[in-house]
Amino acid sequence: MGGMTVGRDFDPLDFIDVSDGQFHELPINVLQSAIFPVVVMRESTITLVGTAFNVSPTGLFVSAKHVVEEAIRICQSEPNSWIALIWIKSGAGYEDVPDLLGGQLPVNQFYVNDNHDVAILHPRQLLEGGQPVTFPIVGLDTRVPPIGTAVLGLGYTRMTIQSHENSDALRKVTTDQAFHASHGFVTQVFPGGRDRVMIPFPAFESDARFDPGMSGGPVFAGDSTYVCGVVCSGLSSDDEAAGWTSFASMALNALVLNVTVDQSTDTSATLFELAKQGFVQMDENFDRLSLVEDGDAPYLSFPGPQ
Repeated sequence: MGGMTVGRDFDPLDFIDVSDGQFHELPINVLQSAIFPVVVMRESTITLVGTAFNVSPTGLFVSAKHVVEEAIRICQSEPNSWIALIWIKSGAGYEDVPDLLGGQLPVNQFYVNDNHDVAILHPRQLLEGGQPVTFPIVGLDTRVPPIGTAVLGLGYTRMTIQSHENSDALRKVTTDQAFHASHGFVTQVFPGGRDRVMIPFPAFESDARFDPGMSGGPVFAGDSTYVCGVVCSGLSSDDEAAGWTSFASMALNALVLNVTVDQSTDTSATLFELAKQGFVQMDENFDRLSLVEDGDAPYLSFPGPQ
């Protein structure tokens, strides 16, 4: 892919102007080369179910487990539908097509863990000229953002079909996608989970606004270009002055998920092991992290204060 940097470490996020308000739509930008809408495709319609972001050049997309569950529910009720990622062909390596969709990537496999609201989507391999296409990535931040830290969540809030052509020779769909940014500050941190039912996994709360469709999107903290959280849920207060209460899973929750690395031999590895091998970009704190095997519930451990 001429001009594309595989495994690109994106520049600081100062190009996102938060002075426009706490929640606003963004123009096409470089991050959309790594942050995709998660959709359910049909013969004539598309339903947006969430957002995902890529952490491996071969295409491993982190999202929220409840996004995958909703997509599966729709597909089970509608047999002629399938889960896909919509590739925005813009940003890194695609400056010549600043506002064009790149097309759909059907999802072949997904990986979840009952203990966390995170998932990994593995799309069908995309070839160009007989060679696998590689995608830009965002790295993962293993640190827990302290209370008061500024955070920025990104995700898609709607997808409206403007035109649709479907024939034996071509299927072309023109959509209006709404990529939004929401910023706020961390208000509470739950290293061991907030409760036993709704958020029993490591997470943090903020006053950022996370709308439907943003679930599964990345959350950045401070001026870091590494993802510290995965959008989980957002609630508005009955008192408008009180603002929003939103939750994000810790991004490091994804590291416990097992993914298939070789379908021919049914070989699998955790995302943690793939990160150790350099297939996933991690922050400098990662070397202090260890994966503790505990039956069906492996967990991550830090040897002392972070």
